[in-house]
Amino acid sequence: MKRLILSFLVVSILLLAACTPPAVTRTVTVTSTAAPIDAQAVTVTSTTTSTPTVTTTPTVTTTPTVTTTPPTTTPTGEEIVVLSSNVFTTTSSILLDSEARRLHMVAELRNDSSVVMNIGKVRFYFYDASGQVVCKRWSYAFDDILYPGSIKVVKETVPSFMYWTDETKNFPEDWATYEITLSAEPYQPVEGQARPVDVTVQDVEVTVTITGGLDVTGNVFNSSQETVKQVTPYAILYASDGTILNALSQLLSIELQPGQGEPFEIKFSAQEPVDYDHYVVKAYAEKF
Repeated sequence: MKRLILSFLVVSILLLAACTPPAVTRTVTVTSTAAPIDAQAVTVTSTTTSTPTVTTTPTVTTTPTVTTTPPTTTPTGEEIVVLSSNVFTTTSSILLDSEARRLHMVAELRNDSSVVMNIGKVRFYFYDASGQVVCKRWSYAFDDILYPGSIKVVKETVPSFMYWTDETKNFPEDWATYEITLSAEPYQPVEGQARPVDVTVQDVEVTVTITGGLDVTGNVFNSSQETVKQVTPYAILYASDGTILNALSQLLSIELQPGQGEPFEIKFSAQEPVDYDHYVVKAYAEKF
């Protein structure tokens, strides 16, 4: 399930779903000041600026406006876990409602259950120092079907060209903490609905641009026996402690026959946190 809506277009969508067994709901709040505690109660301050000290190849050094590094939680039971998250600010020459700033949110999710899970909405809530909500956004993971032990990523930006009626579209002034909530349920293939198709990524190269950003290039291959018409490769950047720094995807609206490949290029801006220690490049495709 993907969302598309033009800016200034008000859209109301009511999603009804029934599933057995019942949905699993997970709530995570992130902090940079408290000692590692249970993932149910964590916070992060907007004044925190962390510059990861890492050795990268290639070497790129940037200091994002806000970078948070939450502690890694230890999951228990049948659940989807938010392993780590990050929030950072960039500016753009394109104004959205007279706003040049963009607040980016990225989180890494892992399926620690024993079954294939379907990830629903992932919601980001930002609060001021008094606990009032100053921003709420939601998005879907790059790949919302998680096999046991697999890791996926979700990313959202505010303000943006697209938004829903139950989201805020303004840059959150004076935010102090943020919270991530998500819902998931066991995946059950349904006739007529999208299902994942195997695709692989090869020949990946990472180069530094003249402006200090990163170019991630490679080839994505259709490893299945079915033809797919849309493929999305994506890159995840990690700090030396294993927490997520940033992630970005590229949508390829192409038809790939079984065994056929297609080149891709993912560009990270120099304003983003790109001073990575290591990275992972993946891809996903769906068949209707």
